[in-house]
Amino acid sequence: MLPARIAYGDLPPAPAGVLKLGIGENEMSTVGVDLDRAPHFYAVGSSRSGRTTVLRTLLRSIRETYSPEQAQVILFEPTNYELAEAIGPDYRKVYANSTDEIEKLSAMIAEKLTTRQPPRGMAPEELARWRPSGPKLFIVVDDLNLLSPHGGSSSALMPLVESISKGRHLGLHVLAATSVERWHGGGGMSRVVAAMTTAGAGVLVMDGPRAEVIVDAVRPAVRGPGRGELYYRKLGGQLVQVATP
Repeated sequence: MLPARIAYGDLPPAPAGVLKLGIGENEMSTVGVDLDRAPHFYAVGSSRSGRTTVLRTLLRSIRETYSPEQAQVILFEPTNYELAEAIGPDYRKVYANSTDEIEKLSAMIAEKLTTRQPPRGMAPEELARWRPSGPKLFIVVDDLNLLSPHGGSSSALMPLVESISKGRHLGLHVLAATSVERWHGGGGMSRVVAAMTTAGAGVLVMDGPRAEVIVDAVRPAVRGPGRGELYYRKLGGQLVQVATP
């Protein structure tokens, strides 16, 4: 049985390249966001499912896994304003909490990411192995749904869609939380979510109505805070309990 609560400090070590998230039921050991398998991650759930806690836990894992020279965080927080204190200024490169500011910054970041593109004329074999120099960039968003007030086809993150779809080759990772409400006509139609899926994304499906289908055949369920199904397309899913940071 998964514990109803577990502290981050009590988690066993995670494999290399994995940001610790919580305990998984398959082996009752640490599971997390596998950046080598899928560069992006998003958590979907109701307003009291613990989505913000998921991001706080991942921010702590970034601090534990990387030095400020190895990882920089771009924090977009259009609500709550709870995450700024979860990552210090030595890691936090950018912070914004208004939709207009986030859209302007997204365009600036997208332009700067062009310098991380692989050289032209690179052989396909070399291109598959190519990675940019410099620190990993983590764009952390809470709540992704609030950046798309007019539906999935419009988002303050639209300037970054192409870069997100190439995240693996740009050293770019999006870690986001979003609402389960109206998923079929909202989040599920988001071009940002589609770009994350194209590049590869782990998904944590938390509390919510069974009528919604989040990814493949994975649906929300009535679940306590921090409980959800962690799903990767090539691995399937397992129930996890997210650790509290």
